[in-house]
Amino acid sequence: MLLAVICSSLTLGWPWSSAARKPGSVHTIFSTECNPYFDWQSIGVAHTHALVGQPGPITRLSACPEARRDLKRDERIMRTHYHTSWERHPTNNDTYSAYNMAASVIHWMAHTEVKEEFVLYIDGDMLFRRPVDPVVLGARKGVAVAARYDYLTGLSNGIIDNFAVPNAEQAPHVGGIYLLHVDDWRALCVRWLHWTERFRTEPHRYWADPDKVNPEASATDLATGDVYVARGSAPWISAMYGYAFAAAELGIKHLQPDDLMLYAGSHWLPTDTPVPPMPMIIHYGLPIVESHHGWDKQWYRSFDVLGTTCPARYFLTVGLSVPAVLGKEGASLRDKVGSLITIESLCMLNAALGGFYAAQCAKGLAPGSAELAALLPPECPLREARLALAGLEVCRDASSECEAHNSTSCARDPERLRAVCRHSCRACSRHDHPDAARRLAAELKAERLD
Repeated sequence: MLLAVICSSLTLGWPWSSAARKPGSVHTIFSTECNPYFDWQSIGVAHTHALVGQPGPITRLSACPEARRDLKRDERIMRTHYHTSWERHPTNNDTYSAYNMAASVIHWMAHTEVKEEFVLYIDGDMLFRRPVDPVVLGARKGVAVAARYDYLTGLSNGIIDNFAVPNAEQAPHVGGIYLLHVDDWRALCVRWLHWTERFRTEPHRYWADPDKVNPEASATDLATGDVYVARGSAPWISAMYGYAFAAAELGIKHLQPDDLMLYAGSHWLPTDTPVPPMPMIIHYGLPIVESHHGWDKQWYRSFDVLGTTCPARYFLTVGLSVPAVLGKEGASLRDKVGSLITIESLCMLNAALGGFYAAQCAKGLAPGSAELAALLPPECPLREARLALAGLEVCRDASSECEAHNSTSCARDPERLRAVCRHSCRACSRHDHPDAARRLAAELKAERLD
């Protein structure tokens, strides 16, 4: 069925008009599967999207067999759009769940009247820290915004040339977060799937053939950047290459501001900027070790928040310590900021669950009752981490040229100016939240379950 949708989209055009879209408006989407592992991640995305005041609606795209679809159940978490799963490819039988990334966008756009000018795609294992504004980040038709991933070595070592991708030199080293004009998405999503399919099914273009049977095989083994891939196999990051190839083919330029994303636990804060940025989105996709506390999303694959909603269940966050981070001898400012953001992220996941349990379980419970107290999340230094981050954030300009700039002019060159002119570009955390009272009230409500 989805193949038919793709073909009709290509031949007949998309059904929705772009005339009535509000300039600068944005719709957030992310791809999931219908299982407990993605349910709790979705709660984290939905909670933080609301908490930071991210503009526009948000929709979860769920790869789900029809027999398992339960809209009433799933919309206890958030708005959900179902589509057929492509984990097993319908024509080549390749098993690769990340086919659903492009396939979900194709299906959603073909069946939805997207009323916003921009669409922000993020991974399910991400949290919002600050609002993502397409206008101030310089997004526009033909110019996208995305998070930089340096390990896509195949964009510069010859792999992309072996696939004969048009405009190969323009391929962006990006992944995880893609912010594009809706018209660019319509052109790109189908090509994203096409190039992902080819990267998966043509591994000979990056692995050499020692027997020289295949004349199209790479002359030598070329590193894909995926350290886990077995020789001769297609890597997990094939979908990232598929996106980069499609963007190059269509000539869509990509801006990569340094304050868009941070990996929790790995402290991927840039070292080539005058002051460390405060990221808008946190990615907790890798194992985390902080304050002698280990955490890995993979440990919680069977963590079921809908099947066993009451009593409440939370993640273990024992030992997280803000004083230990601040007092760590020899730690750089960047290291401290990265550690505090990691603590904040783990606490925020539990806070998100607390808000969900409040909606599902607290109704009718007496204030101060043991039953209500049992729903509360475990102690976690969320406020302490945020206060410490506010104290460590350096909101200043690093060049005299910044006097000539403001948030509007910075959008013309956001990669450079947001890093150098954080104050003039209004790129600091304190510029995000004029509604701080509303945000604090939301946090208090989640903590009290009232």
